[in-house]
Parts: sequence; C-alpha cells; structure tokens
Amino acid sequence: MSASIAFTLFQVNYAKSIADEMERRQLDVLVLTPLEYLGILADKARIDPRLASRLHAILAQTPLGEYWTKVMSPNVGEPWVAPAALGSMDAYMIARTLQALGMAGVGSYVKTTSSGTYIIIRGHAGLRGHLLRGTRYLASNPRMVQMGLGMRGLQNVARGGFILGVVVSSLIESLDFMFNDEKTMHDLVGGIGVEAVKAGLATMVGLGIGAAVAGATAVAVLPLAAMAVAVLVTGMALNAADQKWQIKQKVISALKSLTDDTPQGLYRVNTQSPEWKKLNQDNGQQPDGDIACAPGPGSTGLLCSINRQK
Repeated sequence: MSASIAFTLFQVNYAKSIADEMERRQLDVLVLTPLEYLGILADKARIDPRLASRLHAILAQTPLGEYWTKVMSPNVGEPWVAPAALGSMDAYMIARTLQALGMAGVGSYVKTTSSGTYIIIRGHAGLRGHLLRGTRYLASNPRMVQMGLGMRGLQNVARGGFILGVVVSSLIESLDFMFNDEKTMHDLVGGIGVEAVKAGLATMVGLGIGAAVAGATAVAVLPLAAMAVAVLVTGMALNAADQKWQIKQKVISALKSLTDDTPQGLYRVNTQSPEWKKLNQDNGQQPDGDIACAPGPGSTGLLCSINRQK
C-alpha cells in the first residue's frame, strides 16, 4: 500500500472517529426567554406540588426574597400604606383640578337650577388653565367628571381610587406570598379578600362624606378634598382595627380549617345527596342513579370518599 493511500485511509478513519465523538457528545440546547421559562415552571408546578414548594423556597432564599421579608414586608404592612394608595387618586385629582383652576384667583361653586346642576367657574379668564375655557358646565360634563367636580365626578374618583387600592393591596399580598416561604395560598386569598373589603369600606365612607359636604357647601372642590381625607383616615382606622383584632389572620385561619377538616384522598360526587338532586332539578336534569356511599368526615354531602363506599 502506497503512502498516499495509507494517509487517505487515516484521514477518513480519523474524520469518522471525530464525527462519532461529536455525535456522542451532542447536546440539544433550548433557548427560552425569561417569560417562557417561568411559564414552563408554572405549568409543571400546577401538576407537581413538591416542585411548587421547592420554587417557593428558592424564591424566598434569593437576595430579593430576603430583602422583601426583612425590610419591605414589615414596612408595607403599616396602617398607612394601603390608605395612601387609595388617597393617591384623590390627591392627583385635587392637584389636577387646582391646576386647571389656576391655583389661585379662581373659584368654583355648584348651582342647581330648574334645568339642571351646573358648576360655575369664577375669576379672570387669564388665571384659569387651558383645560377650562368656559364659565358654566353641567355637572355631568365629561370634563367635570374627569376632574372630580360634582357628584358624578366624586363617584368617578372613588371608583378609580378603589381599583387602584385593590391593585396595590393585591400586589403586596402576591409579593409577600412569592418571597415568603411560610405563606400559603390561604394567606394569599384571605389577604386579598380582606384588603378588598377594607378598600371598599373606606371608599364608601369617603364617598358618603364627600356627598354630605357637597350638600352642605357650594364650593365645588371641597367635597373632593373631604373625600380624600375621609378615605385616608378611614383606611388607617380599618388597618389599625385589623392589626388589633387580627381580622385577616382569623379569616386565613378559617380558610385553612375548611381544607384541613377534609382528609386527603380520592372523592367522587355523591349523586344520592339532596344537594346534588337539587342542583340537577334547578338545571332541569334528572339525577343519575348511583350506589350509596358515606360522606367523608369533614366534607359536605356532595363529596363521598371512594374507600368508604358501601
């Protein structure tokens, strides 16, 4: 065999060995965006509770989780945080209204006539902002509603403040659930529910006081300011009462007891229960026949443990 043929065979064998080695060590790499990766983890966590617990613990041990638990969480739990979010919408509307009125030298009052309720703007036209060129507006005018003037304006501001307060409270509760591995889903659901109720109560009290002030005075801006102060004070009072009587913790404990009273296991619907028959009658359906079974301890009549069938 000539040297050239031997060298050619060597090259072929060497190249084949390199190709086989590369094939054996080949790795498939999947490139994901952070949102796609989090979506995959969330899907896996739904069917694997242990993975969800591990992810919860990992998040709690990150620097951000430790910072939230040690620094942010105690501070955002102060009684004034959520009411401040509720009142921020009112403060924004007051500042915007004063800016439109020129901050000084211009007054506004409410006047009710046989043709409707009007908001009258007084003062030199040069002192008013560019948003207000006229001197007389219906209380239902969209511009007046956006500025929080008149009863409809108060309702619009109250609605926006309530939504903002619920969003801020839900965000705080969600972050606390994510970065604190001691929190459970009961803490998240109970916390959001209680905060939403407190936001609703504070908004209702503030709107009521704003309406009372609107009926007692003709100055158009005063009801908005009164509502802002009332929402802030009421929210702080509700949070202080929550901390004193542990209302949120009692709600969370009640949610936990509902699930803890029902033992883990396999259950099926007890089609012989009165509740199931009533549901079928309400839907105009005939209940299916089924063998009788004993309800599981701590469960409703609709649940029937499979291993307790007669």
